[in-house]
Amino acid sequence: MRRRRELGVEILYVRQGGWWGDEVAKVCRKPKQFSCWNQGDPNRAKMDGLELEDRAFARALSVAAGTWAGDMADTTKGATPLPHGGYSAVMGG
Repeated sequence: MRRRRELGVEILYVRQGGWWGDEVAKVCRKPKQFSCWNQGDPNRAKMDGLELEDRAFARALSVAAGTWAGDMADTTKGATPLPHGGYSAVMGG
């Protein structure tokens, strides 16, 4: 599960500065890129309701912090597409 989170974060990191946007939030919310951010997606309410007390969210933030701090190598080798199965395949559901 952690490896899937790492891949998701690496893809966000690599996409930052491209046509997706210059900030993580813009990359995440670029229309049709991560369906959980699209209006009308059933997971949108979950994303909007995330709080730091949520253990899964806290783990995801920890992975992101490590990536942005340079503690993790980019194992995607600069890849920007999500693996087959999209966000769910990367983030574990």
